[in-house]
Amino acid sequence: MKPIDFKEKKAESEGIVTALRLIKNLAMAIERGEIESVVYVTKKPTGEVGTGYSQGSPLEILGLLRCGEEDVLDSMRLRKC
Repeated sequence: MKPIDFKEKKAESEGIVTALRLIKNLAMAIERGEIESVVYVTKKPTGEVGTGYSQGSPLEILGLLRCGEEDVLDSMRLRKC
């Protein structure tokens, strides 16, 4: 029997997307062949920021980061209404 992560269950019931939930969903999409490349930014509890990306050209990687920035800005604009 798989142990229950109560923090994850509580977050899920509150509609909060945790880092673990996000990565699990991403991994499932990759396994289904729905994802071609990945770019990510992480923040550790210490405040240290890191980045990573799958193979791709530097311009594609920068473009994906820019798309991510625009997506976050769009969601911020929608919440203001």
